[in-house]
Amino acid sequence: WSGAVAPGAQIVLETDAYNSQTDPTNDPLWDGAEWVIDNAFTSGSAVSGARILSLSYGECELGNGTASNVAYNNLWQTAYAGGIAVFVATGDSGSPSCDDGLDYIGNPYEAQYGLSVSGLASSPYDTAMGGTDFNWCDITQSAACTSSDASKYWNTSNGSDEATAKGYVPEQPWNDTCLNPLLLPYFQGIASEVGATEPANTEAACNFIYEYFGTIYEDSGDEVMLAPYVDTVGGSGGASNCVVNSTTGQNNTTEGPNGSCSSTDSSTGSSYGNLTLVSDGWPKPSWQAGVSGIPNDGVRDLPDASFFAGNGYLDSATLICVSNDDASCTDIGNTDCDIANGLGSCTGGAEEIGGTSVATPEMAGVMALINQHAGATQGSPNAGLYSLAAKQTYSECSAESVTNSSSCYFQSIDQGTNSMPCDYNGEAVEGGAVYDPDTGEWEAGETYQGLASPNCSIVNSGDVVGTLSGYSAATGYNQAAGLGSLNIANVVDAPTSVWTAATSGLATPTVSIGLNGVTSINESQSLTVTVTVSGSAGTPTGNVTLTASNTGANEYSSSQTLSGEIATFTLPASTFTVTGSATLTAAYDGNSAYNDASNTAAVTITGSTTSTATFVLGSITSPAAVAPGGTATATVSVSSSSGYAGAITLSCALTSQPASASNLPTCTPSGTITLSASATTGSATMTVTTTAATISELRTPAGGKGLFGAAGGALLALLVFFGIPARRRSWRAMLGLVVLIAALSSLSACGGGGSSSSTIPGTTAGTYTFTVTPSGSPSPASTPATQTFNVTVN
Repeated sequence: WSGAVAPGAQIVLETDAYNSQTDPTNDPLWDGAEWVIDNAFTSGSAVSGARILSLSYGECELGNGTASNVAYNNLWQTAYAGGIAVFVATGDSGSPSCDDGLDYIGNPYEAQYGLSVSGLASSPYDTAMGGTDFNWCDITQSAACTSSDASKYWNTSNGSDEATAKGYVPEQPWNDTCLNPLLLPYFQGIASEVGATEPANTEAACNFIYEYFGTIYEDSGDEVMLAPYVDTVGGSGGASNCVVNSTTGQNNTTEGPNGSCSSTDSSTGSSYGNLTLVSDGWPKPSWQAGVSGIPNDGVRDLPDASFFAGNGYLDSATLICVSNDDASCTDIGNTDCDIANGLGSCTGGAEEIGGTSVATPEMAGVMALINQHAGATQGSPNAGLYSLAAKQTYSECSAESVTNSSSCYFQSIDQGTNSMPCDYNGEAVEGGAVYDPDTGEWEAGETYQGLASPNCSIVNSGDVVGTLSGYSAATGYNQAAGLGSLNIANVVDAPTSVWTAATSGLATPTVSIGLNGVTSINESQSLTVTVTVSGSAGTPTGNVTLTASNTGANEYSSSQTLSGEIATFTLPASTFTVTGSATLTAAYDGNSAYNDASNTAAVTITGSTTSTATFVLGSITSPAAVAPGGTATATVSVSSSSGYAGAITLSCALTSQPASASNLPTCTPSGTITLSASATTGSATMTVTTTAATISELRTPAGGKGLFGAAGGALLALLVFFGIPARRRSWRAMLGLVVLIAALSSLSACGGGGSSSSTIPGTTAGTYTFTVTPSGSPSPASTPATQTFNVTVN
């Protein structure tokens, strides 16, 4: 599929195996990737000159173990330093990567291991790719995807360039589970048909399926099986949080990872090179910045971007051409990839596949186009991708409204979630329904008592199946879809200067000193200083020392370890004892990739008088009422008192809402306000966003095919549904596969169905109260009061 994106690229498939099937002591994935990286610079090798590597396997950080997490990080850092762009799939299990593949016993399967990410993708030195699904079909209780829905986005025949889509098709995070809000109307329709209470929300739908799936299957004449919707299947994402752990292999009951994370660790320890960690996660790289929505968590967040990964549940999948020249086949003549004539065991045809192992080689193909356009190998694209994202206005790039002629670099995936159903209190039963591909029927299978999952909560009292918190799509960056999906033409055509080529050898970093807008303080004030160390050879690690002049006999010197390229120092009140200009010096010690470096900054010390400087918030007028789906804005004024100078940050929180309200509105401040001697007033805008009611629609399946003919998939990022399921297993039990630029795995598929339709309500009508809380740097002499405003949704 990478070759479909970049037809002129040279594709090399590299395969490996365990050294022994009875004693698999090596990691063939790591071995294969290392061989590619080592031989990319060897003249005459099969991969000589290769500068793009794509890998679509994974294992959660806990299951991977400390040694493997560090080994993959170091290997990707080697590739990064050599100018090789590495693309790794985030996975196909939504927000709980440690539950990937554990549905092999059957469905329902609820997450048992909490929020986690792949240890092969969480390094700061690779580009982590997530997955989306198309959202072109209105799913209701009574109507499925129809030709009228399709006609909005699809032509009935191919154009001269073989394209069928009329233009950009809206996307949402890929989510094949009962927690996908688009599917709720369908489950409500099924509940109505069987006389059950219609589920009021997605979690209730999961519990309805958990309780009734067997009865519904039998009563429908073995046509409708809902159990696979209670599973962990979707585009993965989240935050690195378990690099160092005590994993001891697999849990004998469920075959999940057995061990615990060292959640407070700030280093990998001397046995693993003393690499810097933040709360047991890889530090946030310097390039993962500049875009609204990036969590202020100090750790590496996934994914970086996403591409289409749908596998047919919402009537969209990726097609690949397969031909078969097996001598035993008698109908060998058809090799033209005509889906109408080629889904048998012998005929060639178009097969439907899905998963983030489609999205990942797609991005590898895009990287080949970037290199071609730039006329040179660009190395890792990460810094360039985030810098491009920072240039666009995300509110104008929404996936629901963006046009073909858009100047956006990324489509903003701002609706949907990668939340997954989970075992709330250990009372849920795992398994019970298994698909038999030979008969095309579902059969009763084994079951076992599940484990109560971390990060699992319930919306409805008494629910057995809960909601793993997961991550919601939102404007800007989010941990369900990253920066969004790429507008490939605009990204490829970006100026060459956008892309930063990786370098080898020691690099010289840039040291910058931030004073948060402060230029002068008196001796009785404290001072917050932020030192940032950044560079082109990966995330700088090591120590920074800050010293200050004008401190008299109380010489100030303090050292800190960088955390995600940043060290923050707080100089206490009375540090400075001499008026005039004080010099701050930040010195970075360097590491194996960087030289040492330093920089200075100045601040004026005005005297020793006790500070009375503060600031106040003006009253806020409540905005006009809005309808669900609309936005409201309120302006907050800020003014200085007693000569306050500094940077003011406002937070806006919902503090009151109508009883039983759903789809609560959110409030987003516009940015930091800087006050000084010449700028004594300022203002910020609070934007309140509500959720519109949506009409959705889904195909009703027939004969155990289409939406309900799938019961699992392959390993992590190699899920294939839409017909015959594959048994997912731990990657340690499979042959390894490393793909230079692209790798795909698929199964044949087909689908069918009827239709249904309904409306998903938006933000509940009523009055919502928001509280605006200020903070300043430096801290004011007294704490300013908060202010509130109301927004009415009608």
